[in-house]
Amino acid sequence: PSLAHLRFSSSNGLVTETSHICTGVLIDRRAVLTAASCLTKDPIVYLAAHREEDLSSEPTERYKVKRRLIHSDYNESDKKNDIALVILDEEVQYSNYIQPACLPDPESTSQYPSSTGMEAVV
Repeated sequence: PSLAHLRFSSSNGLVTETSHICTGVLIDRRAVLTAASCLTKDPIVYLAAHREEDLSSEPTERYKVKRRLIHSDYNESDKKNDIALVILDEEVQYSNYIQPACLPDPESTSQYPSSTGMEAVV
């Protein structure tokens, strides 16, 4: 339920099949975490769509972007620090189909052993 589709609108304001650019993850009522390389201009954000075919059907919701926050050290040539936040123009109403991403409790990390031997800190 936290998946976000980011798409550009065409010059006539309509979203086309070829306008899909990236995905992101809803992290709170107004913010989507995505890659900085996705944000060459303001996308339209779709929530509650798990497949491309779902973008025009219920319960998919569409949001405009108020602001883009791109990592200050993002390097377009080598894609280092390729992370950004999209701030939505209105608050998302959570439902059975739209929820923010959930992270495990930091105190219970032993329940999630790493099979790769690597750790990530959020």
